[in-house]
Amino acid sequence: MSRSQMAVAEKRQVVKLTFDAGARVALVTRAHGRNANHVLKWRRALERSELVDSAVAFTALLSVTAAAPGEAEIRQLAAQQQPAFGSIHIEFPGSGDDRRGVRR
Repeated sequence: MSRSQMAVAEKRQVVKLTFDAGARVALVTRAHGRNANHVLKWRRALERSELVDSAVAFTALLSVTAAAPGEAEIRQLAAQQQPAFGSIHIEFPGSGDDRRGVRR
């Protein structure tokens, strides 16, 4: 593991300890030699699914669903004599964001 990956793993470990019942952020951070402000920032990043190992984030597999256009859409395109096109809808886990593109 590279240094940056170890740092993310360590951050996640410290943050997870702060979620334990009865745990206080100040005590956990002091026990691990960390700054409470940094740990709180890491907690927010973890809650937004942003505190991930870069190697894991880029090697994760995405599920793909292919759908054909409906009959009504095909008839409409044929009537307009325009080439058919498809769309790609990608949802990234945890981000609440999606990207849409049209491929001709």
